Amino acid sequence: DDLGARWNAQDAFASEPSPPFWGENFTPSTDRFGTCDFASTILDMQSREVGTWTANTRDSIVVHVVDQRDAGGVTRVDLYGAIIAGPHHGKAPPPLSVGANGFFQVPATRSGTSEYRRDWWFVDLDDDYFRDGDVMVYCWTAQDASGGFSSNPPGLVDVPVSVAQAEADLGGLLEVSFLPTIDWDPAYLARIEQHPSGKLEPTAGERANSRQRTCILYSQMVNGERRSGPANRTSFMYTLDALGYAGTYDVYDHNGPLGGATNGHIAGRATVEQARGYALIIQESGRIRYYAFPDGSDHERFFDQVRWYRDWLAQASQSAAGGATLWLLGDNVGEALEEAALAQDFGVTLVSENQTVAPNPDVAGDARFTWARGATSDFTGDRLSLQSFRCQSWVTGWSGRSRVARARYDALDAVAPAVVTHRYGQDGTLADGAVVAKADASGAWNSVVMGFSWADTREPSGAPPGLSEMDLAQTILRGALPLECQRDPDPNTDAWDPPQTGAARSIVTRQHPNVPNPFNPMTLLSFDLAHAGHVELCIYDVAGRKVRTLIDAWLERDHHTVVWDGRDDAGQAVSSGVYVSRLVTTDHDGTRKLIVLR
Repeated sequence: DDLGARWNAQDAFASEPSPPFWGENFTPSTDRFGTCDFASTILDMQSREVGTWTANTRDSIVVHVVDQRDAGGVTRVDLYGAIIAGPHHGKAPPPLSVGANGFFQVPATRSGTSEYRRDWWFVDLDDDYFRDGDVMVYCWTAQDASGGFSSNPPGLVDVPVSVAQAEADLGGLLEVSFLPTIDWDPAYLARIEQHPSGKLEPTAGERANSRQRTCILYSQMVNGERRSGPANRTSFMYTLDALGYAGTYDVYDHNGPLGGATNGHIAGRATVEQARGYALIIQESGRIRYYAFPDGSDHERFFDQVRWYRDWLAQASQSAAGGATLWLLGDNVGEALEEAALAQDFGVTLVSENQTVAPNPDVAGDARFTWARGATSDFTGDRLSLQSFRCQSWVTGWSGRSRVARARYDALDAVAPAVVTHRYGQDGTLADGAVVAKADASGAWNSVVMGFSWADTREPSGAPPGLSEMDLAQTILRGALPLECQRDPDPNTDAWDPPQTGAARSIVTRQHPNVPNPFNPMTLLSFDLAHAGHVELCIYDVAGRKVRTLIDAWLERDHHTVVWDGRDDAGQAVSSGVYVSRLVTTDHDGTRKLIVLR
């Protein structure tokens, strides 16, 4: 058996059924706490009427299985899935159940009997089950009439014995995430834990006591079939993790055709309302130029990602994050912006489709920049190198010939008030612009446009490994993110093997704002604990009298949450007014203001 191409299950935000067309369809809703359909990236380029095209966000996932041995045909295809994170961690959508190997098993159905459809198999899962924060890994297995066995990803010789072993054998499992990651009300999590499948709707109170965990959405187009596991991170993800952001950012993998355009773009899976909690969205487009920013203008640009980004920045001052930054990077991002008519929004002009300094230029800081929040970053000391030579082959036209290509880094310039913060250079001489940044203080948003891929960044000669790109990314993150979202590198963790799950491992203990605030009757308090030790979290009134002790215990280093139900230690509801939460740890003594409205 040979398992051929597949359509990945697509990362998705909460969605709702739309009128059916060629089967059930789902579209993004406005609810961050709703359920997410288990969707593929199938594109049905069929017209409802003459002259129109549509994209079908069907809710099933398909795999192509071919009997290449001519062994009597494919007789069975199965999907093995496991929810490894989120509110349904360790459970299975009904009517399925988790087996001893940690997977739930789903027999696939043949798509049809025609010559085309008989090689396609599909699986559908409960579309009212998955919640924000759930992460599911999976693999396919297939058998033929002669007992042959195969898997996708390839590597299994029999059914998986465990999730960890399957991930090791396959070099990572296929993966789908449901976004954004939510710190759910502990009461809701407790109800899910006690329920056989965990298929429960959160109450209004449980929704009010839940909050978005992540400030950053990283949307990557550089690896269309990225698998689970630490080895399958992109270069930019390595950088984020090394800077202490492991577990604090969401990853949206583009799984659509044409390098992640059309159906795979954020605009096809999320609404602006669902992304209001992100303070920073990063789109890394790698080498891609065409369709990096589709505008909905034709059948190859189904969704209007251009309008989506504009609308997301327009709501920045009123957003849940209190501001917004869009960070775009890739070898051809300037060309793509110009094609999408986005360049004028960010004050970017394309000087050349390939910088003229050198095949492997340096990138050096050349300016100071003031962000929309008022902080100023001095980039003048930055210096890193680019390694542009890549032995990268692809088919050229119908000839089938392949070529070896060099990266072509866009040369950029800025239109005020945008600023060229970095330039390409060599031997200390600077030339074409490499990075352009713009701040809109009245709109509370920033943009950062980089004309090169992050994977090509290298430390300059004589510098410690990774120092330069680390410093550049850290400076941008400091300027783009509010204080409560910022993290610090963990000196106790190998920079290139950071924790992959769970909350941030910041070396600075932080007390986050409670959510919601004002509140009635409950609010969620959260904090990051840099060191294990005794922790006391108490509520005081404005006169300094202790009202309630929420935590008085030894806690491990981690991200912690606790709910205050607006009652004192005697169990009586407190009156409306201002209160203070005080967090005391081995290295921190701080307060936050809370407002009760009855």
